[in-house]
Amino acid sequence: MNTGQSSGGGQVSGADEFQQLWKVYDEKLQRSLRLNQQLLEAIQHRKVRVSFGWQIAFKVMVVCLGIGWNVILGSLLWRFRDNPVFVVSAALIIGFTSYVIAGYFMQFLLMVNINLSKNILDTQRQLAWLEAIIIRTLRVSFLQAPVYPFLFVPRVLPAGVAARYWLVEAVVTIVLAVVAIWLYRRITLRNASGGWVKKMVDNEGGKSIARARAFIKEVEEYKKD
Repeated sequence: MNTGQSSGGGQVSGADEFQQLWKVYDEKLQRSLRLNQQLLEAIQHRKVRVSFGWQIAFKVMVVCLGIGWNVILGSLLWRFRDNPVFVVSAALIIGFTSYVIAGYFMQFLLMVNINLSKNILDTQRQLAWLEAIIIRTLRVSFLQAPVYPFLFVPRVLPAGVAARYWLVEAVVTIVLAVVAIWLYRRITLRNASGGWVKKMVDNEGGKSIARARAFIKEVEEYKKD
């Protein structure tokens, strides 16, 4: 009788020991998976930072150049304030440039704050917003082109050349306006997936956005597995 009880107790003890070992192994496996996921997210986050690094520097440079250009135009606007054509055209260009500066500054802030370790949906929304701002800034930047010819209109024109000058000015302005409007209508989110529009958007950060989305997809697939 004692032998049978001893044997039964040994079987129960062996089963409990196996379950305990399995539990320990499962906990170690879960910790290993979490660590691997954290390492993957850290590596992918670093790749995203490197991918956006050059773009961040480029945005800062454009913002600085834009501010400098506005300061120069502002000083010239005051200096030639007796020339109404120059004053109006310079004011319009300052307005357009200010909008572009704001757009590039917003892109800079979004790129700096992108973090793959945060909520994936929030990161995807950030990337979508960044792409929309890039396209919007690009579109508007071309609309100032027809205004530039008026910066060079002298305050007084000789009577003999005035008619020909304004004719040339009108032709150049119309051509630039047609091109600017065409570009404005073509540079859209729908067209950003291919052709020359995609190349323009890629140069402004679209390629880095695509890489970040690919990294997010890789992390999500790892979590599913």
